[in-house]
Amino acid sequence: MRANKPLIALFATLATTPAIATEFFIGATAGSQATEVKLDKDRTRSSDTALGLRAGVIIADNHRITGSYSRAEGIYDPNKKGDMRNHNILASYDYLVNIGDTRLKWFGGVSAGAGVFKDGSLGNEAKMAYGVQTGLSYNFDNGISTELGYRYLKHDMKAKGANTGSTLAIDNTQQLYVGIDYRF
Repeated sequence: MRANKPLIALFATLATTPAIATEFFIGATAGSQATEVKLDKDRTRSSDTALGLRAGVIIADNHRITGSYSRAEGIYDPNKKGDMRNHNILASYDYLVNIGDTRLKWFGGVSAGAGVFKDGSLGNEAKMAYGVQTGLSYNFDNGISTELGYRYLKHDMKAKGANTGSTLAIDNTQQLYVGIDYRF
């Protein structure tokens, strides 16, 4: 009977604890992505359009966990506009802070996942991607929320072309985006 007392106390505590409020969401993002690219000895920064989809959960109004996919066309050679594509598959955590009322929130958080780069002459390369994000989110009464955000992702991607001998390296990507989500 003595061993059961801690279990009884645990179940009694859980039974009397109020349920944690959770809200699920799905949404989309669009914005601009700057990619730092090094091709052989030439370093350049390209600016591209990034589109994304995401889904996740908000726990207790202050914790957001998101799974996301984004795609951007790349430019690293002026003669091959759009030849390189970047796909990011990420899991993110954000802490949300109310600004004034509960509709406007600032967020800051971390992301980790895979950055996949596809190139016509160098092939495909998938590497770890990790970084930080921050921004503002506004919640409307009808379950819609909008967001303005900035994300910095570190990539340690290097690939060597089998036919060309060229070396392509991606150091980081930075995104400035707007998003819209439906919360349920």
